[in-house]
Amino acid sequence: MATQRALTHLTDLINLIQRSEQQTLALAGTLEQTLTQMDAILDDSDRPALGTVLAEETKGDEAEFRLPQAPVRGVVKLYVNGKLIPAAQYTLDADNGIIVPIAATPAGKRITVDYVTLGLKTQTGEFLTVLPQYPPAYFTEQRVKFSQAAEWIRNNF
Repeated sequence: MATQRALTHLTDLINLIQRSEQQTLALAGTLEQTLTQMDAILDDSDRPALGTVLAEETKGDEAEFRLPQAPVRGVVKLYVNGKLIPAAQYTLDADNGIIVPIAATPAGKRITVDYVTLGLKTQTGEFLTVLPQYPPAYFTEQRVKFSQAAEWIRNNF
């Protein structure tokens, strides 16, 4: 004959199993979100931004031109009306994406630039140099583990 005590334990056990299954599936979701974030970084490499317009028509009083995105250092070519301007005729503040002409730019000129934008992959790599406790291999190992765990959970729950 079943007792109230046995029924309570059985009910508690069933509730714990259901909660465990829900939490395990939620863990799989978290692992998959982590994998998506890792892949977003790995897949976002540096990209060329060719013919980016900095000024359709200069006014003649521009002191600087701002790049829409951060450039890879040393990979910027400035053009005035389609003519390549030697790098010696402007300075580049790559960290802030600012180009400063050495001489004033005359009015009525179209300013364009070819450059390579920093992808998340490069930017993340730069941050990791100051976080020695997280070498790139750490993320590679975690990605393998998380992928295997998420796959196992999805196949078994």
